[in-house]
Amino acid sequence: MTQIDPTRLTRLLNSLTKPKSAATTRASSSTSTQKRSKSSKSERNSAELKARLNERLSLLKASDDDFNTHAPRVAIQEILCWEFGDDIVQTKQFEAVVAQIVDSLMQDEALGGAIHRLIEGIVKRS
Repeated sequence: MTQIDPTRLTRLLNSLTKPKSAATTRASSSTSTQKRSKSSKSERNSAELKARLNERLSLLKASDDDFNTHAPRVAIQEILCWEFGDDIVQTKQFEAVVAQIVDSLMQDEALGGAIHRLIEGIVKRS
């Protein structure tokens, strides 16, 4: 599995906390119906990721009584797919890596709180 640059993940999480823009609206309408494929880094933007997160988290919130427990896992899955392409899901270690990342983030009170605030902010903007 590809090495994950921790500074890249931090920058990505920071960019997701920025207010919704017109680019986010355009991305949400185009990404929900298109098959996701790995894009070059220059083509990707955080608006696309926000749209994907919004879609999955909104569905989860509507269908799951334990949203706060499962939402961080969904967020990390989407971030990894966005960063490395959807084919990463086929990797044997994918779920183990997701679980490790979520566990590490949630063990730190500050990071866990930040993740939950990020998730709530994304879902409320929809």
